[in-house]
Amino acid sequence: MDAHYSVEGAILTGRYTPPTHYVFKIESFSKLTKAIEDKYSSDTFDAEGFSWKLSIYPTGDESKNGKGHISIFLELDTSLAVGSDVNVTVNLFVFNHFEDKYFSFQGIYIYIYIFFFSCLHTR
Repeated sequence: MDAHYSVEGAILTGRYTPPTHYVFKIESFSKLTKAIEDKYSSDTFDAEGFSWKLSIYPTGDESKNGKGHISIFLELDTSLAVGSDVNVTVNLFVFNHFEDKYFSFQGIYIYIYIFFFSCLHTR
């Protein structure tokens, strides 16, 4: 169970599982925005016994109304059995080398539940 504590305006968060770090470095983002491919994915990496990958749409994922924005997704790259669930808290840092600073998205909670849907067709 996570615990949150306020310390003079800052939030101190405790957790039981150690963090996993992964770096997805893009050498030239401007070249990505001009390329033919609309999606780029990292190699798979392991975190908490699951395989993951980061995917980036430099000009946005149009299917998710992201056109004109950078879209970044954390994708589960592991097959799971029906009834499985995964709970993840993600802290994402994006470095903007033009401004020489990091932008962070912290404490993003993701819950994944694998279910089975069956449809019986009769004629």
